[in-house]
Amino acid sequence: MFAGVLMLSGIAYAAYHLVQGGSVGDDLQSPPQAVRVPSSHEQAAVETPQDSTLWKPVVYENAELATILDDIAAFHRVETVYRSEATKHVRLYFTWDKAAKLNDVISTFNKFDRIHIAQENQKLIVE
Repeated sequence: MFAGVLMLSGIAYAAYHLVQGGSVGDDLQSPPQAVRVPSSHEQAAVETPQDSTLWKPVVYENAELATILDDIAAFHRVETVYRSEATKHVRLYFTWDKAAKLNDVISTFNKFDRIHIAQENQKLIVE
């Protein structure tokens, strides 16, 4: 009885591999597949979605300046430095177009009377 079960399992194994498109010994004799590891530049390109939602404007309604600038600074990979604590709490209605350059966003903020932002290297200085 044991020999019959062993024989049936061997036939089932062979049939399964034949149905899958190969012979019984193909998995043992096939050369290993080359694995391609993408470079860090290619990984960044893969990880950055090219979806249109990435560039949709962000609308802030009655938000603090610190909240808005922290999002913008994180997006552009810069640091935000506040010279005045009161400036952090200025509340604004603002629409941020992510496709706009950082200098354009800064000049938009500088049109407000109570806000002055300067960029020095990788820092936004808010006065």
